[in-house]
Formats: sequence, C-alpha cells, structure tokens
Amino acid sequence: MTRCRCGAENPDNANFCLACGRRLAAVPAADRDVLRTVTVVFTDVVDSVGLASRLGTETWRSVVSRYFEKARAVLEQYGGTVQKFAGDAVMAVFGVEELHEDDAVRAVSAAFELHRALPGLNDELEREWKVRLALHTGVNTGEVTVDYPVEGHMLVLGEAINLAARLQSAAGPDEILIGHPTYRLVRDSVAVDPVEALRLRGIETAVTAWRLLGVTRARARSSVPTRPWSTGSSSSPSSTSRSSGSWPRAAATW
Repeated sequence: MTRCRCGAENPDNANFCLACGRRLAAVPAADRDVLRTVTVVFTDVVDSVGLASRLGTETWRSVVSRYFEKARAVLEQYGGTVQKFAGDAVMAVFGVEELHEDDAVRAVSAAFELHRALPGLNDELEREWKVRLALHTGVNTGEVTVDYPVEGHMLVLGEAINLAARLQSAAGPDEILIGHPTYRLVRDSVAVDPVEALRLRGIETAVTAWRLLGVTRARARSSVPTRPWSTGSSSSPSSTSRSSGSWPRAAATW
C-alpha cells in the first residue's frame, strides 16, 4: 500500500490518491537516504494528560481529532508535510517533499497561524465539549536524513528534529520558540524576543532560542508566489484580501 500526504492508504498500482486526488509519485532512488536541510515544526497541547483525564477517552479523542484536522490544514497550506501525529503532538517538516527558498519563513508562518487560529477552534470545542486548548510550539532548522524504508512511507531523522521537540517542551502555554538556525533565516520576516539560554534535556550545551511574537512578511502558502497578506483583522490569511498590503512591521528587540 502507498500512503498519500493526506494520510490515505492506496493500492501500490494507483497513480492518484483515491481520497484526495493528489498524484502518488514514485520516489526516485536518488531521493532515498539523502541529507536535506529542512525546518521542523513541533506543536503539542498543553496539559493534555489532565484534559484527557477530565474529559474521558471518547470525548478527548473527538477533541484531538478536531484539532488534528485544523493543524493539518494550516501546516499543509503553507507547504509543510505532516510527518506524524503522536498522542496530541503534531510534527511537520518544510522542505522535504516540496522545496521552496522560503521554507523557514513558511514554517514559522504556519506555526504562528496555527496559534492564531486556535481561538476560533476553541469556540467550537467549548460549544460542543466545554473545553479549550492551549498550544506550545518549537521550530528549528537543520540537516536531516530522509529515507523511504517502505514505499510511500517517509522517515525523517536528525538532531534538528530532536531540538524542535525540545524547544516545544520548553515553550510555555501559547508560546512559540524558534531555534537560532531558523532565526538566522527568518530574521527579516519576524518579530521576536530573545529568551535566556535554554538547558534542554539530552543536549549538552545551552541553546539559543527566540520567542516568536509575529510574522511581518509571509510568503504564499502554495508553490506559486503571491503577494503578502494583511493582518488588518483577526481573520486568517485564507480569508484576507491579498490584493495589497502586508503585515505591519512590528518592533523586535534582539
């Protein structure tokens, strides 16, 4: 069976996904077991154990499923590949299946937009299940190994992923922390605050990180460049006119 990016399993002889219609391209041998520089987004629900205990298994599964739908939609709109859902954590990789020169900007934009979209999702969750979620997110850029040990199933490994996960764990509720390698690539497109050097589990040296406050210049969420989008209202980019304007440049201190 061949797994599509949308998560659906398809027969090995299928050229297109039976669920979403996306082309199921065979992976060239040259693309197997290669090193690539990618940007990783790791996001998780705050206090998920307590929420699961309070809501019960069935209700919590429904809540997480709704959140996963929103997270996948936002991350893929910006060109990310959702690599896995684990518990209530989501990991997406930018620059592994589709390569863009602004993959790092796309990644931080997607992370920021996911946090921005949460209040709307929470209103739905509160009406239906009397619960609201908070997220904490880590973003990091670095070299990873990409392999396809089973046809249609991608395996991405590397220290960049581990660091993104550690940054996510260190982030507070509603906070996005970006690693210094990512910051170097997006510094002209974001507003940030520096944080004290972090001592993270499994990493010997202190880690430099930045708290993401806003995205001041975001690229398109598809492979075709379009004009920047505005934050004139609380609506998401998908519902905002792209005919003119851009995010106002926020003051950043570093």
